[in-house]
Order: sequence, then C-alpha cells, then structure tokens
Amino acid sequence: MLTIFAAMLLYTGCSALIKESSDTFAPVPADLTTWEARGKVAVTIDDRTETARFVWKRENLQTDIVTLSGPFATNRTTLERRGSTLFRQLGASHQPIDRVAGTDPISTALWTLPPEAVGNWLLGHETDSGDWQVDVMDWQNSEPWQAPKRVTIRGADVEIRLIISQWSFEPKT
Repeated sequence: MLTIFAAMLLYTGCSALIKESSDTFAPVPADLTTWEARGKVAVTIDDRTETARFVWKRENLQTDIVTLSGPFATNRTTLERRGSTLFRQLGASHQPIDRVAGTDPISTALWTLPPEAVGNWLLGHETDSGDWQVDVMDWQNSEPWQAPKRVTIRGADVEIRLIISQWSFEPKT
C-alpha cells in the first residue's frame, strides 16, 4: 500500500512539473521600434539550400542590422537596411547589395526580397508584398509579447525558413 501511495505521489508531483503556462501574451505590434531576434535561416532556391545563423536588430522603423554567419561564425556578413535600401557592410564602408554579385541562395534572396517588409514579416505581420507569401508556422511567448518562432517566406523559386530561438524587446512595454 505504501508503495502504491509513493508511486501516486511521485506521478502527480512529476506531472505538476511538466505543465506549461497557459498564459498567452498579446501579439508583438508591427510598429515596435526596437527589438532583436536570434535564430537560424535556411534559404532554398531551386534545389540548392544554404543555412546560416542570424542576429536581427531593429534600431528604428527605418533601420535594421542583420548579421549572418555560417558554422562556427565563419563567413560572417553584416547587412544594414536603411528605408528600402539594403547595404552590405565591408569594414567601415557600406555598399549597396549588387544584384549580380552572387549566385548562392542567400545572395539571390537578398536582392529579390523587399527589404522594408522582411522585418515586419519576422514579427508575424503581413505587408503588401506582391508575389511573396508569409506563413507563421509556430508562435512563442517572449515577454511581454507573443512572437513568431517559425516563419516560412515563399516567392518565385525561393523558400526561406526561419527559426527564431530568442527574442529581446526593449523597452518591455
């Protein structure tokens, strides 16, 4: 009898530990001016896929800084969006993204995406994006907001899959 009681106590104690919070935060607003997202991105064009880690920092509604890096922080690239123009940071200088500079999937995606819309897509908000389809596949609570965890962006012959592992919102209100 004591063994059964101990087993029941252990079972109920463990089940209480694995309960998830049912609190759901409000969706992150599209006009939030300062935030940071960290995660992974996979870009597929035709049959070629390229992956990278990213850190996306929104400084204000007109400026985003995105750092992409490969395994072990190799091939680090920093991009800066100012309004609707995308620049690649090379040392202290900024050069506009050249539409014919690279043929790899990430370079191709960079010059086909509307730069001013992507940050809002990452926040889970649709914008008038022409031929692009944006799907938030999964959401996560990241105090004080509910924000995307998995986002898929599709365009003509391009698929971009993002997994956001960490959000940071400043200020928190």
